[in-house]
Amino acid sequence: RQDSQIPSGSITANITMTTSLTVPVKLAASDNLGGSGVYQMEFAVYSPAVGYWLWSGWKPFAPTYDYRFSDEDGIRTLFVHYKDRAGNVSEWSDVTIYLDRQPPIIDSFDPTPPSAQLNEILLNWSIHDQTSGIGKLALRWRDASSNSDWSTYFFDDPTTSAAVFYGTPGVTYQFILYVEDRVGNLFQDSVIPVSLPACNDDSYEPDGSITNAKNQAPSTVTNRNFCQQADDDWIRISAQARHEYVFETLNLNYADTVLRLYATDGTTMLAMNDDSTVNNEYTLASRITWIAPSSATYYIKVTNFQNLRAGNDLTYSFALTDNGITKSFVYIPLVTSGSSSVATKPTDAEAISKYEPSGTDTAFISAIATSSETPIIDRSFATGMLTKPPINTLDQTFEQGQRFVRQPVQSQRVYPHDKTVVIHTLQKLQK
Repeated sequence: RQDSQIPSGSITANITMTTSLTVPVKLAASDNLGGSGVYQMEFAVYSPAVGYWLWSGWKPFAPTYDYRFSDEDGIRTLFVHYKDRAGNVSEWSDVTIYLDRQPPIIDSFDPTPPSAQLNEILLNWSIHDQTSGIGKLALRWRDASSNSDWSTYFFDDPTTSAAVFYGTPGVTYQFILYVEDRVGNLFQDSVIPVSLPACNDDSYEPDGSITNAKNQAPSTVTNRNFCQQADDDWIRISAQARHEYVFETLNLNYADTVLRLYATDGTTMLAMNDDSTVNNEYTLASRITWIAPSSATYYIKVTNFQNLRAGNDLTYSFALTDNGITKSFVYIPLVTSGSSSVATKPTDAEAISKYEPSGTDTAFISAIATSSETPIIDRSFATGMLTKPPINTLDQTFEQGQRFVRQPVQSQRVYPHDKTVVIHTLQKLQK
């Protein structure tokens, strides 16, 4: 019986990206029912180096075969066809192999010292791989001032091209960029040192806890800075009952303040404001308007929203204003029968205690924050936006979401473009 039908077949590879010139492939072929049967196979691959096809010649059919490529990197397509015993030849089948024995290339790596007296180092780099593509990207750093151990951060997105590192003021850091392609070829850049400027505490330090809170009188303004990461400034105030007070931050330089008002116990929060509004526009300053329920000592805590940032130039002013008592009392002299004596005008406190109903007057005790809205988290990081960037954090070990980031509004925070990560060495932060 004559066999005139061509066989059919396929080729696959368990590994399609490799550093080895020898690639194991799997082959499958069949002839028509009653045909003469498949018994040979032939491979072909185009060689860009020589500019023509390389043929293996006909070989006995086998379900597996170790094909060896010529000494060339690149994306290679391996073709195969099959022949039956009657001489009928199948159509071509193919599989694509990424042959990559060259490491990725770091075109540039530029850790830039801060232009202001801050603790942030902007890291920019450009990398590429000609064949398999970038598979892993890592940044290593250490405190060179104390010769500490190296810490390593692996980026979830290997196409990341920028980061901001928040360190300790006055410390010199060393950085190394590691890049690995998708088949495991590794390249690392040379060690690059960057020094951060030292920071001088403001005159109110230490004031980082309620026990160290500093007194501030009404109608005064104090000038302060955030000199260390996660710096808290505590302020103690002596409030008078029924007086309206305004607490606000002014003259912000690179800062984004958050105000919290606490009761006399120092733990019960009465009011909080992050971004106050001026003419219906958000600002990075903060403002709380509040009426004191009783004459007592209260506390204000001022923090920076991006509390990884620190430095001499991270400054603000805190203003305390007493607008006076919020409810007037009309005193009518009382002349008693048969007597010409006139009662003495009571003080404000006496008037409150004698002529006000007992119990809590919630209309005067409620703490009023200027704005209760939650700022929108904008993930586009467009220059000039007054929105909070998502903060990735890092705990001495480069997990995604640590010390790095990304726009200024005047002299406030300055962030790079998209695909920026924030790296720090202190604590995780999430607002």
